[in-house]
Amino acid sequence: MSGGSGNYSWHSSNPSAADVQPSGLVSVGSTIGSITVKASDSRNAAHFDTSQVLLFVVQLVVPVVAQVVVLLVVVLLVAVLLVVVLLDMVLLALILLVVVLLAMVL
Repeated sequence: MSGGSGNYSWHSSNPSAADVQPSGLVSVGSTIGSITVKASDSRNAAHFDTSQVLLFVVQLVVPVVAQVVVLLVVVLLVAVLLVVVLLDMVLLALILLVVVLLAMVL
């Protein structure tokens, strides 16, 4: 936003659905719908503008099959890691540990 004094107040028509930070960034909760965001010049409230903001939530769903495959891969890697540790191959064990951690993160 530009013009006016440069000091702006930001307000949401429904703060429980979405909050507007002092910078104007809108933080959305879990509500779907719309709000009106109002920006006002802090020194002259007669100077303002509003904007309609649509709210929606994106939820990523990982198929159960993919979760099972990842779990099986992690279990297999942990089993190999245990065998390597038992065989006293420390460097290889560390490498496998890193692979297991990466697999769990992904």
